[in-house]
Amino acid sequence: MIVLYKQSNTSANAILGFLTIMFDMLSSFREQTISSLLVVIIADALV
Repeated sequence: MIVLYKQSNTSANAILGFLTIMFDMLSSFREQTISSLLVVIIADALV
């Protein structure tokens, strides 16, 4: 997944890399609160 981030410096790939890191953290912690916050943050960032 990190390959996507290094592939180019476009904002789309930067967002993909950022989301990949976030989802990796999610699978590590498995906290419902964190997942809820991420949904809000991601939705807010996309708008």
